[in-house]
Parts: sequence; C-alpha cells; structure tokens
Amino acid sequence: MWIFMLLLVGPITTKTLVADKTTCPYIVEDPLPSHLPYGMQHNLTGIQLTLTSHTDFRDCVTDCCGKPDCNAVLLVSQADQAACWFLACQQDSLCLPAKEFSDMDFDTGTLSTVDLVLVRPNQPPWPDVHVDEDKICEVGLDETSCPPNQHCRPLNKKSKNGVCRCTTGEATTSQGCVTISSQTSTSSVTIGVANSMSTSTTTVATTSTTPPKPVTIAVKVANRTIELPESNTSLTAYTNPSPDDLTFDWKLVSFDLANEQNKFQGVESNSNSASLQLEGLAEGVYIYHVHVVSASLPGQGEAVANITVLPVPRVNTPPVAVIKPATQTVTLPTNKAVLEGSQSRDDTEGLEYTWTINSGPLGYDPELPSVPTLTLSNLIAGNYSIKLMVKDAEGLTDSTLASLTVLKENDYPPTAIAGEDKVIFLPQNKVVLNGNQSSDDHDIVAWEWTKLKAEDGVELPADMTGVRTPYLTVANLEQGIYTFLLKVTDSGGHSSTDEVAVYVKPPTNIPPKADAGEDQEHSLPLPYITLVGKGSTSSNSNNITAYVWSQLSGPKMVNISKPGRP
Repeated sequence: MWIFMLLLVGPITTKTLVADKTTCPYIVEDPLPSHLPYGMQHNLTGIQLTLTSHTDFRDCVTDCCGKPDCNAVLLVSQADQAACWFLACQQDSLCLPAKEFSDMDFDTGTLSTVDLVLVRPNQPPWPDVHVDEDKICEVGLDETSCPPNQHCRPLNKKSKNGVCRCTTGEATTSQGCVTISSQTSTSSVTIGVANSMSTSTTTVATTSTTPPKPVTIAVKVANRTIELPESNTSLTAYTNPSPDDLTFDWKLVSFDLANEQNKFQGVESNSNSASLQLEGLAEGVYIYHVHVVSASLPGQGEAVANITVLPVPRVNTPPVAVIKPATQTVTLPTNKAVLEGSQSRDDTEGLEYTWTINSGPLGYDPELPSVPTLTLSNLIAGNYSIKLMVKDAEGLTDSTLASLTVLKENDYPPTAIAGEDKVIFLPQNKVVLNGNQSSDDHDIVAWEWTKLKAEDGVELPADMTGVRTPYLTVANLEQGIYTFLLKVTDSGGHSSTDEVAVYVKPPTNIPPKADAGEDQEHSLPLPYITLVGKGSTSSNSNNITAYVWSQLSGPKMVNISKPGRP
C-alpha cells in the first residue's frame, strides 16, 4: 500500500532536463512521460519515494544528482500545480518505466501528468529505454478519438482535450487494454494538496499485485571490431530490466579464423559476468551467445554478438616507376621504339600507367595508351624525353623519364666509276664510255658527262651523246688524248666524280688480206688451171710486196708454176 503526500506548491517547469552530466554521467537525456516506475505501477517493495520541497524541476534533478541514494526523479503535475519526488530503488528495474500508462487522477476527475527522469543506476549504465506516447483525444468523442474499449480522460476540468485510457480494472498499454489479473484491494493513499489558499487530503485506490509472471529480459550486446596488433576486447550485455540478481553465461558459438589451422587461440575471462573479457585474439570472426537469468523477476533473455578481428593494416608505400631502356638510339629508316614500363613495382597489384612526351620534335604528338609497354611508331628525327607515371590503387604515384634519340638516315656519297681508259686507232674515231658500275647506298638519281680540256689547254673536238645517262657515246674523235669526267648524284644530294681517258692513236700497219679468188670446178682432161690472187688487199698505204701459193690438199701433188706471182 502506497501512502504519500502530494504537495502542490506552484507551477514547476517540466520537459526540460538540465542536470549537469559531469555530476550525472549516466542520466537519461529526456524525461519519460505518462509512465510510472515499474515498482510503483505494480506496487512492489524495494522502491521508496521522498517528496522534495523543490519548486523548480531543474533544481530537483540537480539535487538528485548530488544524492548517492537518489536513482530517479518523478514529477507529477495537475492543472497548474506540480510536485517532485526522489526515488530510491533497490534494483534498477524497479525505477524503469512500466509498460502501462499512468492512470493517476487523485479523485479529481482529471488525469495527472507524470514525467520520470532516470538519474543514477545502481549498475551503470541505464538500458536503452523508450516509452509509448499517449494518444491525444477530444473529450466527448471517445468512439472517434480513442481505440475500442477506451474513453477520453480530460487533462483538466475545463479542457476538451485529454488522453485515451481504459476503464477501471484495466490497464492501458500501447497494444490496448489489459485486464488486471491480480487481486485488487483499495489502499488508502493520502495526498495533501498545499498551496497559498488551502490544504486537502485525497484517498486513491491502488492495486496490490501478486508476483509477476516470468518476463523476457531484453538483452543487447554491441558487435565489436578491432584491428591487429590490438588483440584484446570485451563484450558487454545490457539488459532491461536489470535486477541485481542477474546471472550471465557467455558461450563461443562459432569462429572463422584466417590461420590455416582455424584453431581458437584466445583467452576468455569473466564469462559469468555482464562483460566478457577476451585476450590474444587472432584474425577472424568470433560469434558469442550470452544467456541472462533473473530469479527475482523472474525472467531470462539472450543475445548474440560477433567480434571481427581485422588484420594488421597495411601501410601503403608509393610505387616505383621504371622504364627500360632508360636511354636508346634508333636510326632512320627504323622509325619505331619500344619502352618497357612493366618492371615498375608496388606493394600491391593493379598499377595504372600514364605515358607522356615531355619534349620532342615539333609535329610529333601521338595519343599514348595507358599500357605497361609503350610502342612509339612513325618516329621522326630528333631528341625525345618520355615520362612514365605509375599510380597505385590508393592514389600514390611515382614517375621517371627516359630519353630517345632518333638519328637521320645514314646517306653515304655515291661512288662514280667512269670505266677503264680506252685506246683506239684511227681511222676508228668513235667510242662508248660505260659508267654503269657507279654505285650508291640508296639511289643514283643524276648522271653527268663532261669533256675536260687537255693539259696544254687545247680542246679537241668530239660529238657527245647520252651525257645524262650512264652511257656516253663520243664520235668524230681526232688524234690526241681526251679526258671525260663522270659526275653521279644520289637521292640525298651527295655526289662524286671519276675521270676516264680516251687515247686516239694514228693508223698502224695492219696485215693484208689474202684473196685467192672464187672456187673453181673443171672436167678432165685438163692440162692446167689458173688461180688469180689479185683480189688481196692491204688496209694501209703500203703495197703488197710478196705473194706465195702452196698446195694444202688434193688427190696428188701438182706442179705450181710461178708460185710468187699474184
């Protein structure tokens, strides 16, 4: 049976929690409206209410913070009056809000407003507590404003607004009306109402209940993630409600470790307390189950949580850019070069390659692909500076340069060969000079024959044809020494020359040409025949001085008369 005085001593500011958290580190930030403490709602022992004289809610909460035996603050207001109580609970669960809505009215016909502030838990921290909100209604419109079997209770005598409540003998919850199954008795609660005008006493009917049925204890355990080399951690179970006789039983359900043996190597401690301590954990995932039991409620609950142990974080180091070869030279007509960047290195895979030409000949600006091995084509002569930048997956970069020299194509001068010197004898006065043995490493594109003057300055006459070809024809030569110059020019503009001499000699004594006449055919008998050699000739001015006839063959030797005559 609860008997306490409600002294209404003037308006108190509500709904604003202003206690300094440095003195109340576990205070719940917001007041919990419309719900009485569980121990008070169910008329349980172990909870004590002390009326204060505070007229300011801020002062009331702050004063509770300074009292070791004050666990919570209860504010009850009606119309424009309010009062504040300190609550001392032997178990934290007695101070927690009941699920039923408050139904206090002090026989005034109107509902009192209740606000509960949780200040200091016996076993910190307070569990995560939420309460259902009142359903606002309009007095007289119960059927449309309230759920079935509920009516609208006014907040004061003149107000048309109220909140939905069940009829007498039923408790109001967010799920609807719940029949109070325990035996109900009327207990006398004396309420003194004091203000500047009067004091009155009111008796309120309360209920005395039998011990509650077993309840489900809400258990919450936060998952934990740690990163090696840190290998120690803990799991803490938070319960609602939190009676003093709670027992805890932690069990390892499963684990998945990164080591090859997949063998648990950690050390557990305090497995029968709210906080399980773990040391020496290896990389992997651990799943734990906690079972919570209270004999005083009675009740039990359970929860599952996991611990994730991450590997030692990798310290990313910048990549190293490498180009092979660092320097190279090519000579046209070879117009291609390969730069190898695949030997660039990093502590991870997946390098990104970016090639750029820092400098090079004007007009050479190809689009370069992002590949490890770069092939440059259609190069032109000049000096190149080529940059490779590599970037790893985390954005770190490094770069290096390579030099490339492209030389112009080698073009050696041609070799002119005018041929061997010629000697002719008059009356032969024509000769052909052959310069086709001239050569070049590419192509000879021009031929030019010229006649040089003699050393004495005398210019001998000659008719020249084919002076722009490898073959020069010279005619109408006269006795003397001629010198001809052959000049050849290649495709690169290089040229060379060669000389050839033609010696024109006077006529010389050439053997005469014998002519024995035409063949003859005769019939026997024939005493003799005559052969005439006068057709024989000489090519020079000298006359034939001797003739000699002789028999070379025949059926028999004949007698030749006058063998020395023509």
